[in-house]
Amino acid sequence: MNPSHAPPAATFALSPDEAMMFGLRRVANEQINLAVWHLNAQTDVDLNIHEARKALKRTRAVLRLLRDSIGDKTYSTANILCRDAGRYLSPLRISAVLDETVITLVDQSPALKDAAQPLLQALQRSHRARMQQISEHHDTLAEISERLQQVQELMSALPEFSDTMPVFRGLRRTYRRGYHELQMTLADPAAHHFHLWRKRVKYLRYQMQLLTFLWPPQMQLSHEQLVILSQKLGYQHDLVDLEVYLQQLSEPALQIAAARLQAPLLRQRRQLEQQALHLGRYVYAERPNAFRNRIRTYYENHTLADE
Repeated sequence: MNPSHAPPAATFALSPDEAMMFGLRRVANEQINLAVWHLNAQTDVDLNIHEARKALKRTRAVLRLLRDSIGDKTYSTANILCRDAGRYLSPLRISAVLDETVITLVDQSPALKDAAQPLLQALQRSHRARMQQISEHHDTLAEISERLQQVQELMSALPEFSDTMPVFRGLRRTYRRGYHELQMTLADPAAHHFHLWRKRVKYLRYQMQLLTFLWPPQMQLSHEQLVILSQKLGYQHDLVDLEVYLQQLSEPALQIAAARLQAPLLRQRRQLEQQALHLGRYVYAERPNAFRNRIRTYYENHTLADE
């Protein structure tokens, strides 16, 4: 596949004047097209891999809204295809983020600049090697693209849906899982719990973005809070990945750099965790059923206003 110079149009939003079920399928299809385009683009491997992964995550958020409409079998197949594609691309993104995270720490603590240079050089060498591997595996990327197009085929083969109530069950499921992960993280603020909570927050963030049209003033505010929470949890996750990487180093020069970074890393991580938990209590203040009912009421009011 030879992608055009410009990526395909893909607006991650539902229009107020289109049927919700039609809009969700349209958005999923557009996000797959976008992911496939980025996988086959020939320039800026880093950027394209990052954009492809984001498109896949947005697709999986849509699939979670559609799950009760399309059935568990179709949902599972489509979700696994998107998940596995993302996993293949993940190592390259992680190696880029490790470098970015060290740079951010150094920017916040300029005294670390000289000590961190050997570490940055090692990370950049590793990242270049991973980029080279990805660039050389055109056949693998083409195979991933073909598998993603199967998701579109699955969606196209489905009958038309008009009942929107299953969408709110899917939204409740996403919210409920994030709600429970927050409770687990509050009880035990281990990295594993933050990681699981982060994933649920991101899915809810994308879903609320899609549903903003129901009542823009309120929904935009909710979405903005989820964006902030997602960013804090994302950076916390990057710091955890860096911490694990530093613990595995064996070269003396790199171990010295790692030792210098440990204290500011841990301090920044703890600060982010406290901020995320504080904001999370507000974002997930409602019980799952109350949250679903509120958003469903927005939809019902929106529908009445259009009559």
